[in-house]
Amino acid sequence: ALNADKEFTSAAIFKLDQDRSGGISLSGEFSALASIAGFGGGLASTILPTDQVTGRIFIEKLDAKLNFQADPYFNSYDPNLENPIWKSLIKRAIGWQKSSIDAQEAIWQGIVTNYSKHVELDRTGDGSIKVIVTHENALRAANIANEIMNEIISTTKNKKDTEQNEQLSYLSNTLAKALNDLEVSQANLKEFALKNSALPLESFAAGSLQLDALREQLNRTTELHEAVTALLFILQNKDKDKDSYMELRQKFPIVDQVEFRRVLGQNEIISSWSWPASSSVEAVIDTLSERKSRLQSQINSSQKGAERSGLALETFAKLERNTTIAEATYTVLIEQVKAQSMIAGYRPDKTEVYEYASPSIYPSAPNRNLILALGAVLGL
Repeated sequence: ALNADKEFTSAAIFKLDQDRSGGISLSGEFSALASIAGFGGGLASTILPTDQVTGRIFIEKLDAKLNFQADPYFNSYDPNLENPIWKSLIKRAIGWQKSSIDAQEAIWQGIVTNYSKHVELDRTGDGSIKVIVTHENALRAANIANEIMNEIISTTKNKKDTEQNEQLSYLSNTLAKALNDLEVSQANLKEFALKNSALPLESFAAGSLQLDALREQLNRTTELHEAVTALLFILQNKDKDKDSYMELRQKFPIVDQVEFRRVLGQNEIISSWSWPASSSVEAVIDTLSERKSRLQSQINSSQKGAERSGLALETFAKLERNTTIAEATYTVLIEQVKAQSMIAGYRPDKTEVYEYASPSIYPSAPNRNLILALGAVLGL
């Protein structure tokens, strides 16, 4: 046991710069808009790249420098290896047909398996990454550990630079599109103002007030027409007494108003009342009917104008809203591009290497102290 094959372990300790931040420092409404748009980023905790280091793609990249295929400690595949006699006899007896094997694929699967056994990633108490490599050659173990550490650092840095470049390119393209949208929205707003009015809200308000005034006049005219028609009915029935007048006043309160008496040419004093002639009342009814028709026509025309003003106001509000959104988007993006451009120009590397792997002086396996202790116990 004391003369068994020795294994040496070397370790490299480092800390990655994986604090990913968009580098954007906006304030107020810009920050809120950036959050809604999905821009800007927060800090991400350092992730242990275990899958990255143990993946076959990563191992194949390392093979160009470390040549695992020529290392018997990692490449244990032997195409000339034959089965033991007892195993050959059993396979021949049961008719076992040996399948063809892709030698290159068998080599790589063996390398990946041995690599996973002899390369380990661990985290220290302060969050640093520790690469631990075991090999029968102490110097080879140290070289592999250092090369894995350098490859992780290089891959992480290149990935971060690529992400920053892609983000800057995306923001630049989006900024160009936002600028185009802003120019188009402003041009549409200008074209609307030239074709229609720069103050559609005021036009709509004026049309609405005019429409309300015409409707009020129509209501008053309708009340006068009904009251005068009732008065003509009384005159035609020859019920010109005080009770008929009181009933008329109760049913149509407008009779006591000055406007009603002026229409009939009566005295404006309420206590003074005289029954008008039927012919004059009929003439007043014709006049009020014509006034109603004229007012209804004016209301229809004014209503169409108000509807046109409403549609114009709706279109103007939509164009103005699009312009406001385009201005806000462009403002946020220009701030993003400025900040991202500054980050792209200055990219500090916060990766720190705390310890390079050095060849181990003493083997890590077999454990001689444990073998001696076990032997002493058995001896006793």
